[in-house]
Amino acid sequence: MRRGISLKMVTVVLTALAGLIVVSVVALGFLRTSMVEDRVAKVRNLVEVARDVAKSYQQRAEKGEFDQATAQTMALAVLSSLHYDKVEYFFGYTYDGTCVLLPPKPERIGKNFLDLKDPDGVPFVRNMIELAKAGGGAVFYKFPRAGSDAPIDKVSFAVAFEPWGWMLGTGLYIDDIDAEFRAIALRFAGIVLVISVIIAVIAFRLSRGITHEIGHLFHLVKTVEETGDLSLRAEIVSQDEVGAMAGALNGFLGNLQPVLEDVKRVMSAVAAGDLSLSVEADARSKLVIDIKESVNTSLSSLRGAFRVIANNIRQVAVATSESSAAIGQISDGSQGQMNAIKQIVNGISQTASAVEEVSSSAQRSSTHAK
Repeated sequence: MRRGISLKMVTVVLTALAGLIVVSVVALGFLRTSMVEDRVAKVRNLVEVARDVAKSYQQRAEKGEFDQATAQTMALAVLSSLHYDKVEYFFGYTYDGTCVLLPPKPERIGKNFLDLKDPDGVPFVRNMIELAKAGGGAVFYKFPRAGSDAPIDKVSFAVAFEPWGWMLGTGLYIDDIDAEFRAIALRFAGIVLVISVIIAVIAFRLSRGITHEIGHLFHLVKTVEETGDLSLRAEIVSQDEVGAMAGALNGFLGNLQPVLEDVKRVMSAVAAGDLSLSVEADARSKLVIDIKESVNTSLSSLRGAFRVIANNIRQVAVATSESSAAIGQISDGSQGQMNAIKQIVNGISQTASAVEEVSSSAQRSSTHAK
């Protein structure tokens, strides 16, 4: 199926817009991943501070300042008092899942939450303990804010403190990331929409200009084809490839016109019986040069053929004259032969008469004799 330039331009624009949308979606995906990774990096750095606090008290206990139980109690007191971003806190569990630190919900301390799951079924305490024992890692789950029972998306980073068999962690809610991400996505969508409109307008104008110029060229060629008027010229309205094509067409018509007019003049003379003319108009393009040379070559061949025909006619005329003379001589001889034949016939006739008379006389003599 043939597709017009406008449809092709629309296809290109739609493809470009689809590519722009895909790139925007991928970019937004990377952006959200980067935002989450920033939160993960932040909570990791913070929980390492909490581990350093526990480590400092454990080292003091090793030096004999106090026993390990006192060191743990003092470390938990300090960690319970530490807050960042005004409300965020640190928490801790033993390797068997018993809570040892949870400032917003102190009633949970001493209870085992190894199999605690969020509304999506994620056993986040177990997962954090396993990641901590493996070297540390981030866990995504839902957990209510302090003073609320509504689960909210959260990311926590857990590390292990081996001397005491603790998993220490802290987390940040990432619902604000989603809100920020949506705001950025809307801005992206607005930018994409503006760019799409600009591209569509530019493409429409370009398509309209190109189709108008090409349509003018097509109409010109059809008019020349139908009327044979080689004096028509295309209007050059741009300096791009279409304008160059219009200029080339004008040059071709300007080169072809004088040659074809000269061919017409020569052919009119040939029709009148004059073979002495040739196409003399100046030709520059190869096609027009070929036309000129072909016509002149044909005229030269035609003149040669007529010379041969004229020579043959002269030879036939001479041969005809000689044949006429020979026929005359034959006619004279035939006349003489006819006269001689007539004399012979007369002699034969006379001889026959004489024979008849002799026969008659002989018959009479026979009668007399009898």
